[in-house]
Amino acid sequence: MSRIDPNQTLDQLILDRDTRDYIVTVIQRLKNPDLDGFAAWGLVGASLGAGQDIQHGCNILLHGVPGTGKTFIAGVIANELERPLIQINANAIRGCFYGESEKQARELFKEMREAVKSLSPVFLLNEGDQLIHRRLDSPDRSSDHAENTIQSVFLEEMETFPGILIVTTNLAENLDLAMSRRFHYKLEIKAPDHESRMALWRLHLPSTIPGAQNIPVEALANDFMFTGGQIRLVVQNACHEAFMRGKGAGLTLDDLQKYAILESGTNFERAKQAIGFAR
Repeated sequence: MSRIDPNQTLDQLILDRDTRDYIVTVIQRLKNPDLDGFAAWGLVGASLGAGQDIQHGCNILLHGVPGTGKTFIAGVIANELERPLIQINANAIRGCFYGESEKQARELFKEMREAVKSLSPVFLLNEGDQLIHRRLDSPDRSSDHAENTIQSVFLEEMETFPGILIVTTNLAENLDLAMSRRFHYKLEIKAPDHESRMALWRLHLPSTIPGAQNIPVEALANDFMFTGGQIRLVVQNACHEAFMRGKGAGLTLDDLQKYAILESGTNFERAKQAIGFAR
């Protein structure tokens, strides 16, 4: 696990109105957990032993195509809550689990629970489908058995986890159906619409960039159906092009269009699939 001190803010968060409202609601809930009134309203937790600390826990799934800002949203949530963000490396976990999968998985959650007591952080697991994908069909194979054991531990531990865990994935359809109930919020982060694309171009073309004030962002938003991540890459590459022209050169529309066209041809788009949990 690695600690990150987030600096992302709500003001920088560009999403469709409904999704943004959900994010704001989540933040408000986590800022004021005592306002939930579980006991006063006679509500019960999912676990038979759910105490107040468990009811204050929250598991959030952010799913959608790459580049839509899922990791950025995690940073916003942590920053707004004034908490550190602790990132869990899915590849490292998966690599060390073979052979001692259950022991290692439980040790991970033990460390996370201890961190909740001392730091009260927000945990981030990117590409969560690597760990909590649908169960494999050959339990006699050692690798499949290890993967399924990880699933079982996550299912059990997430149900009573008292902290805040954000899981992101580009492939929600690969997640196990049993995982759906473990998430308090399941939010699809959609590709930006035209208005959002214009706002994203403006965000990534601040006035500190020479020539940025002359860039017609509406035309770029019309011509290229990019996510925020793609827009950031295009602007970075175009700025490098401008740098190469030497001192006094500013960014031009031609620079941006050149690398936008390049990005359009290499974004590895695949046919869209329905988003849902695998059965």
